[in-house]
Amino acid sequence: MRRARLASLAMLALVGCATAGPRPTPPQPQSPPALNPPAPPPLAAPSAIQPAATVDAAEAARSYASHQTFLGSGLAGPNGLALDEAGNLYEADYYRGTVTQVAPSGATRTWAGGFSGPAGLAFDPAGNLLVACYETHTLERIPPGGGSKSVWISSGLRHPVWPAVDHRGTLYLADYDNNRIARVAPDGSLSTFVSIPGVNSIAVAPDDTLWVTTWGGTVDRVTPSGGRSTLATGLYSADGIAWSPSYLAVVQYGGEHSSDGRLVLVDYAGRAYPVQDRLDKSSSVIFDRSGTVYTADCGDTALRMYRLR
Repeated sequence: MRRARLASLAMLALVGCATAGPRPTPPQPQSPPALNPPAPPPLAAPSAIQPAATVDAAEAARSYASHQTFLGSGLAGPNGLALDEAGNLYEADYYRGTVTQVAPSGATRTWAGGFSGPAGLAFDPAGNLLVACYETHTLERIPPGGGSKSVWISSGLRHPVWPAVDHRGTLYLADYDNNRIARVAPDGSLSTFVSIPGVNSIAVAPDDTLWVTTWGGTVDRVTPSGGRSTLATGLYSADGIAWSPSYLAVVQYGGEHSSDGRLVLVDYAGRAYPVQDRLDKSSSVIFDRSGTVYTADCGDTALRMYRLR
């Protein structure tokens, strides 16, 4: 499993990334960008903001491909991502061990630090930001005001990579080396919700269906009762996933030594439509409410934005 995952941006930025397989040689960390004055605390939010209805997947893929913007580069290791109701973005920087908040204006601040291998992010119903820490096999929490952190779960996990919260407030965790999605009780105890080899990331739909990527290249559907079916195959190193009403956005990390990552849309018939190829270790993806897609690419530590039109 490899999880490499902000840059000095003059505009809105998002990030997040997670993968599987042997970890690449870490890039040399960059000096952190200068931070702006503190921003207000976030509002409680689901794992990801749900976008409005979108267009046909094939048409959307063509539009996204024609409206791509390079936002910036120079991140040490952008990894996980989350978005709050106020439009603030949060990124887990794997190599710096920090979580950074990016306001819609582009202003940044360090939300919390002192993590070891922070990977996926998600908000819980109380507004805490949950951080899956790959290196320490822990799930940690940042309170709504940011700054401090605490370890919530410190045993029973093996390289956790992605938390997700459904609309009932149930917390799930992609537990990579245990080949499962774990369900987390309010007291922090773990149980296996469903076994999935190489589980890499989770997106939650409004009906509480979990959409899951695996390192082996599948996109799977998991119902609220734990039933599992495969929607798509052939997407080797499928890493991040994001939900929208008409299609899923999936990024593929690709190989260790070449720019063969890519962004695709997958419709609910299982058909994949490429948006962009030749991405350098693409690692995470998210939608905003307008349906705009943001990706993070670990190899060139870049952020990219794709608009529908």
